[in-house]
Amino acid sequence: MELGKIDVAQIPFSYEKFCQVVSLSLSEGADYWAEIDMAEVLALGTKPNLNAFERLAYAVWYEEHAAKIYHCTTKQLLGTITMPSVKSALVKMSKDYNEYFEFLMKLDSVEPVDCDIFFQLACMGEVKFG
Repeated sequence: MELGKIDVAQIPFSYEKFCQVVSLSLSEGADYWAEIDMAEVLALGTKPNLNAFERLAYAVWYEEHAAKIYHCTTKQLLGTITMPSVKSALVKMSKDYNEYFEFLMKLDSVEPVDCDIFFQLACMGEVKFG
């Protein structure tokens, strides 16, 4: 991919990768700043057999829901994650945080810091924490 000319359709980012990133973000990567309201997440979507993180990912990816993300101590709404914000985060990360983007795109592993950057971009449009 040529930097500065990113077509989101060309980015190999699957639902499985998104689910992995959401789970790792909320359990390790972004847990110092972000949290979800479990009741809100459990009300999302039509897949009751998924855990909360998987349900959030499924509802955003397949059902076009907006998942609300709150600050973990103040409980203030920080933003929402939607499919348009996911796509925007991928493009911004590929341009402005390319080293982390490259690690995020690896098939075999994802690190919490890579997930955290993606999650902040998808939630708030910028990196504010860390």
